[in-house]
Amino acid sequence: MGTAVRLLAKQFRFELLAATIAVLAVAVITVLIHAHVTSILPTEACLTSWQGPGQGIAPGCENVQEYFNRLEHEAGQLTGAFILLPPILGAILGTILVARDLEGRTTQFAWSLSADRGRWLTERVLPVGIYFALLLLVLAVSAELLEATRTPFIDTRAAFVDYGQRGLPLIVRGLFVFSVGVLVGSIIGRQLPALILSTVAPLAMIYLLYPLFPYGAATAIVTQDSVGTGFNGYARDYEIKQVFRDSTGAIVDPGATGAFIDPNGQDVTLLWVIVPGTRLAEVELREAAIVGTGIALALGASFLVVRRRRPY
Repeated sequence: MGTAVRLLAKQFRFELLAATIAVLAVAVITVLIHAHVTSILPTEACLTSWQGPGQGIAPGCENVQEYFNRLEHEAGQLTGAFILLPPILGAILGTILVARDLEGRTTQFAWSLSADRGRWLTERVLPVGIYFALLLLVLAVSAELLEATRTPFIDTRAAFVDYGQRGLPLIVRGLFVFSVGVLVGSIIGRQLPALILSTVAPLAMIYLLYPLFPYGAATAIVTQDSVGTGFNGYARDYEIKQVFRDSTGAIVDPGATGAFIDPNGQDVTLLWVIVPGTRLAEVELREAAIVGTGIALALGASFLVVRRRRPY
């Protein structure tokens, strides 16, 4: 395995080095932005009372405007990196593992020497996949730090703010695109077409995951004022839908019943069905299980394709 890893590092050194530099650059920039923004972090009272430039700035809160300028121009502009880098790097690193050898026809020699094509593929996917997972871990931690910078005074590990752009979902989604890249590269056998087709993977994943979210996590029914919010109105809880409590105490879902009229002609109470932010880790694990199944299926299909296809 050690020899195979060294050969992989040499064969794919440009892509691996470029991915490493990109991830480390984002991580370093995140740390610098965090230090720069939080160096003038106003108090929570100043942040919540501020209404705009030159308005509502209480004594002792003069740095609020400068804080918001830094937050918008520095932290806000980096969020795109955490959305784009995982699928882009996953598609690149996944497609080259098999497609490059098929396109260059080096598989004819490699497969003639290997008694098991599955082992040949394992020796490629496993080291690169682990290395990519480590890069995604660095991105996930950096994204959590950036989120804490953008939403001070909120426990981001107990809030659904920017869900999917940080933490465990960022890692498993990136690995899913990587596994699809391996599969598409094995089928197509050409790097550029495989890379183009692999870019559809994150869109398909989001389309499939969206109606499933929050994956059956336990909900609560609360009044509108009880929905957890923090600085700048960021919701800690995930709001699913509105319901009503009528004068009899019954909970009525207007989406299921259509027009709703209270049986006693009284006012109704507006309620929210939410997933509390404290269940964030549970929801992340549920998504990881779902996406992890997709990863296993994609890699399993890749092994079947490699075992059966011609070496060119």
